[in-house]
Amino acid sequence: MDPAGKSDPRHGIREFTIGTGGESLDTVLPATPNLQAYTDQFYGVMKFKLFSDGCTWDYQSALRNPSAPAGTPNSHSDSSFGTCNGPRGY
Repeated sequence: MDPAGKSDPRHGIREFTIGTGGESLDTVLPATPNLQAYTDQFYGVMKFKLFSDGCTWDYQSALRNPSAPAGTPNSHSDSSFGTCNGPRGY
């Protein structure tokens, strides 16, 4: 995102909001601006690997919400990579 919170895939900053443990799971509003992926029905873990020019991430669910709506899959995962926008070595 850019400083105004608008999507800027070329120069913006990628933000991860991960609340994968604790007392309860909060509902995610799908209309949240710039939201690319989410789940609000699973506890889980997120692994990051950081490199000088980017990162990879891997989210794996560990436990489904006991009150998940009917038809909710038994697991959830999300993994990918991203590159940095700034100068190398910065």
